Amino acid sequence: MTWPPSGAWLLALLLPAAVAGVDLARRRRLARLGAALGLPGLERAERPRSALVVAATLLGVLSVLAPRQGEPSSPAATAGGLRGGGAGAEGGVPDLVLVADVSLSMAAGDVRPDRWSAARRAALRLALGREDRRVGLVAFAAYAYVLVPPTRDLGLVALHLDGLDPGAVTAQGSDLAAGLEAALEVLASGDAAGDGGAVVLLSDGEGFQEDAALAAALERAVSGGVVVHAVSVGTEEGAGVPGAEFQGGVTRARLDVLRRIAAGTGGSVVDAADGAGLAALADGGGGAAAPGASRGPGRPSPWPPLFALLALAALLAEDAVGRLAARAAR
Repeated sequence: MTWPPSGAWLLALLLPAAVAGVDLARRRRLARLGAALGLPGLERAERPRSALVVAATLLGVLSVLAPRQGEPSSPAATAGGLRGGGAGAEGGVPDLVLVADVSLSMAAGDVRPDRWSAARRAALRLALGREDRRVGLVAFAAYAYVLVPPTRDLGLVALHLDGLDPGAVTAQGSDLAAGLEAALEVLASGDAAGDGGAVVLLSDGEGFQEDAALAAALERAVSGGVVVHAVSVGTEEGAGVPGAEFQGGVTRARLDVLRRIAAGTGGSVVDAADGAGLAALADGGGGAAAPGASRGPGRPSPWPPLFALLALAALLAEDAVGRLAARAAR
């Protein structure tokens, strides 16, 4: 919410100042008239009315100068919104690349029926959420694989998602940095190269990548105007991995890692079970490319109508005071 510059304030405040000056001259004439008639202090009864008139004028000016828009109102503003820099190959909505974690930990059943099923439902909702967006798909475990470059054939993306499951990638492990790098490479080399885009990482956040590799991927995203969001699955209490001994038999979701990844590029984290959050994320479309970029209009600001209401109240009060003074003079 942005208020006008100081220059606009200075010019606008000249109006209530002029009203105050005219009223002061009027009361001085009343004072001279009262002195001539032997009625000293005649102008004092006018002071409350004068103050109310000046206050109404000032509040009217404030109702005009106050910003018309407040903070962004969409859940995407808090939940992030599917923001991304630039536009797709044909303009409009930025390209989106889904990065799906298909490591063995995604088979854990701490969410029903399992982490991957929840992640796949969320991925389908994001992929099919808007027909005007090109969507790509990357799957990763120890290594990352580009399954579908950004395309408007959303049915193809859905088909590949339906065929994925934990263990689909033969080299097991979990390298979040590799998944992100593959997505960034797709965005950088595609038809919309240089136009930014958005990445959504669908994962439990558990990974064995080097911190330096993950930091490098996030730095590359920021420099390329790409926003990385995350869809989290799993719980911090964790669960066992079917048929695998994993960290003592339990895999735990790392929400802290997902939050750090999203925050590093100005993205957001949405739980896979949060239908409203996913809908807002899918519908967010374009927007700011990185932290500090401009954001779209938000909900209406309450200030203009509030100032206008107060100005009206001041005028009504001035009229009431005038009526009371007239009755007292009878």
